[in-house]
Amino acid sequence: MTGGRVKRIQKYVRDERFFLTYGDGLADVDLASLIETHERLQTTVTLTTTRPTSRFGVVSKDSEGKITAFLEKPISTEDINIGFMMAEPGLLAELGENDALEQGPLRSLARGGQLGSYHHGGFWQPMDTPREATALNTLWDERSAPWKIWD
Repeated sequence: MTGGRVKRIQKYVRDERFFLTYGDGLADVDLASLIETHERLQTTVTLTTTRPTSRFGVVSKDSEGKITAFLEKPISTEDINIGFMMAEPGLLAELGENDALEQGPLRSLARGGQLGSYHHGGFWQPMDTPREATALNTLWDERSAPWKIWD
């Protein structure tokens, strides 16, 4: 489980804060701003959020079933966790070998006011499907990958 895998890095990070990512998405997250937000919030974990674009067109309907509005791939009204985080070593004490990080540990931190949010408005793309992997590889091959911020 994700929590158990993170717990295994304890011997490497010891008492230092650390970055954490799921590794299944690409983004141009401003890490300095993430650190700044984490320090300002003074939380155990600060995760990066964004409002994704829907993969589909969205419709609104009246009570008869007639469409009253159509929005082509709108931006969500809810923030999602995009899997780039800054964590204090105290997170490791919250983790068990069989924990899913997103379940008990992060929910517990949220209830205790120890889960912060850094909003990312730049590029983010998950890589959960072959279609998404192909699209990201095409961006890379065309030398137009927004997440490549180094020379």
